[in-house]
Amino acid sequence: MEGYLQRNTQFRHEIGLGDEWPAYETIRRAMFYLDEAYLRRLNKRILAELKKRRLKVSVASTGMGTKLFDRWLAHPKHQVRDFVKFHAAVDDRGAAHAIAITDGTTNDAIVLPYLLHDIDARLGVVRADKGYLSKDNVQCVEDLGAVPFIKPKSNSTMHSCGRPAWRHMVFRFRKAPEAFLKEYN
Repeated sequence: MEGYLQRNTQFRHEIGLGDEWPAYETIRRAMFYLDEAYLRRLNKRILAELKKRRLKVSVASTGMGTKLFDRWLAHPKHQVRDFVKFHAAVDDRGAAHAIAITDGTTNDAIVLPYLLHDIDARLGVVRADKGYLSKDNVQCVEDLGAVPFIKPKSNSTMHSCGRPAWRHMVFRFRKAPEAFLKEYN
């Protein structure tokens, strides 16, 4: 809470704090004396202010073994390991807005729309790695009012197959790859 008060001078002035704001310990001690209804109203107002902003979200996944001690099983053609994937949509401050756990063999691309629809805020930018790249996903991001930054693969073409957002994203990447990669990273 004190971080929000520190950054938002307009809100501080609206609630009468001016250029000074309480430290974390002061807020913690004051919570014992403040009315619960007042704290709920304050929290609701802070959340409303945060929801007005457009989030910059990064989506990524990682695999996790399902056993404490896991061993690769050698098969004639391939190796098998039991694991699950953890997918997360995280904003620039590091707050996770949506998570999903899937089977280890689930394609990342099919998870992205579910993660984005779980986010209870306006999206501004969505960054994701090539595992989430698909024309449907790029269109989904743009339909939600955000700008997609999913790095195209080397063999990606401009053919949009009825999804104009794909063409927009690939064009942005080809026109100014440095600017695209700067936002992507």
